[in-house]
Amino acid sequence: LTDSEKELIHSTWLIVSQDLVGTGSLVFLRIFQLAPDARQAFTFRHLSDHELLIDGTFKSHALRFMRAVDMIMSNLDALDVITIHNLVHLGRVHAGISGFRAEYLDVFEEAMLGTWSRLLGCQFTTKTKTAWKKIFRLITS
Repeated sequence: LTDSEKELIHSTWLIVSQDLVGTGSLVFLRIFQLAPDARQAFTFRHLSDHELLIDGTFKSHALRFMRAVDMIMSNLDALDVITIHNLVHLGRVHAGISGFRAEYLDVFEEAMLGTWSRLLGCQFTTKTKTAWKKIFRLITS
């Protein structure tokens, strides 16, 4: 990441992260819209979208996801030291989940970018999108 990309990511993260549970919930709802079968990998698979928004397990998962992104944001200058190890571990855990498929990673990126675009509006420029894509690819690599 360049210094200007880091600045873009930090400034937009301040907006996106104002409601960690809400933002994370939007990402997962979008994932389930883009790939309805992805819902089957979760214990809350039987809940409607409305029920998900009030379900403690769903909200907890949304929060854990956003905290993982926050960890990356807090360590942009030390990703190789702290974050990479944690992301590799997280990837191994997800790879072992019954019903989880590698192609969901593309859906995940699309859902994140769509959610960020929705929340940031005109601040989600081409440069901002490119910078965030680098972060998302780091998360899913």
